[in-house]
Amino acid sequence: MFEGLISSLSILKPFTLRAALIFIAVSGSLLFTPTNFIASLGLGELVSSNRPAIGLLFLLSAATLGTEISVASYKFVVDQHKKKKYGKFVRAQLSNLSADEKSALRTYIEEDVSTRHFSMSQGVAQGLEGKGILSRSSNLGVPGSGDHFPFLLQPEAKKAIQEHPEYIG
Repeated sequence: MFEGLISSLSILKPFTLRAALIFIAVSGSLLFTPTNFIASLGLGELVSSNRPAIGLLFLLSAATLGTEISVASYKFVVDQHKKKKYGKFVRAQLSNLSADEKSALRTYIEEDVSTRHFSMSQGVAQGLEGKGILSRSSNLGVPGSGDHFPFLLQPEAKKAIQEHPEYIG
């Protein structure tokens, strides 16, 4: 029973922010507009008899908006923190490369490509993948080449190498 209710409510999630904005605007204008103007619109009786419900709608809408803004802000801060932490991690890994790893990365920069093919029997690409500098961009090898797979240079690693060429120097 509760699973059905939760799945039904999750469908409405994209509309929460829009609905809260509409409800807070309407209920706020009904609550805070001068009564003589509300009466001139013919809504005086409706507003005065339903003032507690309109106030509750206003508070719930404000709470929903506050929650949505807080969640979005939290996600933004966490994403920025993860990016910064990953950037530091990549720079630390780039500063401790072996000669063959530097040579493999140098070809990405010299040829201005983001993907290269490496043999799985060589350990260089797998080592750089383990360090978070490369990632295998496909689990399908190159047909007819045996064990060659495409590896992508991570954007953060490429940016760090371009800013500090001494990493692969």
